[in-house]
Amino acid sequence: MEKLNYSRINWKDRVLTDAGEVKEEGTALNADNLNRMDEMIGKLVNRVNELEEKVQKT
Repeated sequence: MEKLNYSRINWKDRVLTDAGEVKEEGTALNADNLNRMDEMIGKLVNRVNELEEKVQKT
């Protein structure tokens, strides 16, 4: 079974000034970041299914 590695994104909120101007950009909510999470979720679901099959055989 392959070892799964995942580097956390450590999401940051966008910070605005009282005037509504961007003081600090947050982490981009984009296809690249969402697809990274989606890929890992798929791998984890597959891993859980594999482990369930192994448990049922014992």
